[in-house]
Amino acid sequence: MRGALLTRCLLAAVDAQNETGERSQQLLDILARLARQRGELTLARDLLRAADEIAVAAPHVVDSSDRVDADHTRAALGL
Repeated sequence: MRGALLTRCLLAAVDAQNETGERSQQLLDILARLARQRGELTLARDLLRAADEIAVAAPHVVDSSDRVDADHTRAALGL
């Protein structure tokens, strides 16, 4: 019984971490795009870099094909 409860707790923690990482990465991609649109190019690059770090740390959560805002921002920055 205790093992089942522990397993459920661990799975819930992993799910929460995955969801948070994905949302953080998506928000950083969006903020990077907005920064680029405002002409804040250094900030846009920094935000993309932070989002990339999350994506690399959690490849099982973040799929590169879902990073549309990052793709648009990179293209506009010539990266």
